Amino acid sequence: ENWPAPFNEPKRIHLIATIYAEKVEQLEQVQQRALDRNALTLLGTREGCTFSDDINRVHFGYRDNITQPRFEEVPDSQRHPDRQPKAPLGTVLLGYPTNLDGSTWRVPHPVELGHNGTFNAFRVLKQDVTGFEKYLDQAAFYLFVHPKGGELLPHGDEEKIGKGPSRHAALREIVAANLCGRWRDGTPLALSPEAPNPNEDLTDFDYVGVGDARCPHGAHIRRCNPRGGQIVQRIANNSRRLVRRGVPYGPPYDPANPYDPAKPGDGAEPERGLLGNFIGASLGAQFEAL
Repeated sequence: ENWPAPFNEPKRIHLIATIYAEKVEQLEQVQQRALDRNALTLLGTREGCTFSDDINRVHFGYRDNITQPRFEEVPDSQRHPDRQPKAPLGTVLLGYPTNLDGSTWRVPHPVELGHNGTFNAFRVLKQDVTGFEKYLDQAAFYLFVHPKGGELLPHGDEEKIGKGPSRHAALREIVAANLCGRWRDGTPLALSPEAPNPNEDLTDFDYVGVGDARCPHGAHIRRCNPRGGQIVQRIANNSRRLVRRGVPYGPPYDPANPYDPAKPGDGAEPERGLLGNFIGASLGAQFEAL
């Protein structure tokens, strides 16, 4: 009952179709053909699109869609290096061994439909970008006046964070990087904890050894994919991996013109967020755990 329509009535939904197109006109044509040919009733739509200035940026300002698992038995000679082991096919396909002690997930019946099948969690994730940016402001001010703020960011090192930012702006980016585990350009803290580095490999890193203390244990990417680092669960690491793709929905956030409810004409703040597909052989052990 707390889900937005039409998902608040899940028994009515028989199918969710995802349509990709380069132009809105193409999308509408494909949608109409699907409705006409299959006698379907359209209950609702969710429209997302990449930003025109950066196809991999999301509303919080981070680079996204950086890497996917590599799979055993699937040639991938063109992929970037990655220290994570290749994922068994059973990570996303039912009927194949997984990395859980040779176990396989149960194949639903009939087997002809279950074997080689998978599960896709479609998520509508609302994001409070205004609240996030306000938090960065508050945290940066706290660090700005804290007597040990100079240990976190030595005076004179502000320009390493970006091209000529103020000290407050640099501290904001440090907080944002530690929350995510990456700088907003995608540079992992495990490789470059002091400042963003566009020359670093965005995927070839781990949380053990030299990078162990560089990325906070509570950072988003470390919690979602601990790689070789120690985690609470006693099962093997890399067990939470899945295939995922996200695209923003809603208008881009403009830091020069933030929403202000007291400002005449602002009205209601537009909703922003991510539309995500999370594909794996077990919703509980993979998607829900993340």
